[in-house]
Amino acid sequence: MHRQNAPCAVERSAPRWAGVRVLEIAHRLNDQCIAMLAHLAASPATTIDCNPVTRLSELWTQVSASARVRAARCPVLLVDLNFNSADWWKRAAQRPAGGTCSMLAHSFFPEAWASAMLREVLIEAWSAARSMPYAVSLIFGMTSSVCATIANLKIPDIDRIALDHACDLRPRWSDNAHFWRGLLNASIAADDEAIADLHLYCLQLLVSSLDPQHQEMHSTINRRWGS
Repeated sequence: MHRQNAPCAVERSAPRWAGVRVLEIAHRLNDQCIAMLAHLAASPATTIDCNPVTRLSELWTQVSASARVRAARCPVLLVDLNFNSADWWKRAAQRPAGGTCSMLAHSFFPEAWASAMLREVLIEAWSAARSMPYAVSLIFGMTSSVCATIANLKIPDIDRIALDHACDLRPRWSDNAHFWRGLLNASIAADDEAIADLHLYCLQLLVSSLDPQHQEMHSTINRRWGS
């Protein structure tokens, strides 16, 4: 009697490997972000009043190559472009080239670097969102609707947004000095327990920020972690 074969191990493990793949992408992008933040912190020309750079410069100067790798292994993408705002992305996706003007007074990152970084982030998100949207939504810190909008973009749209909105790219939670101080301290000290705690903290922050109904949870999380 013919017996139907059970799903092979590769098929059963596909969702897990999809998540691992997106996490590896985030780690690579995070490494670039950490390297640029350390560079900005070391530059006397940096005048941006933002916690991760100006208020923590003494920590950024201690970020070695190995500490940078540890910091980059945060389970969430460490750059953000309004990934929790469906309305913002709906407008950005529909506007013609050059038709969007940032409301920000300045660019956090050097604009050429930010444009290249943003394009890489969007290309990776666009590619992965078509086959593993849940992994992209969680690890890249996007609402499901933003993830769907990015998945439906065309390459010219991505190129346009990368140019028009480079100045809008920011470090994630750039106003949360507690998160960044904790990440840097744990990474510099190679403190595995503190790094694990920080990873849990950032995942909790992410979940609360993606759902506007969870603002009270966001406050509770910050009280729990001392920020």
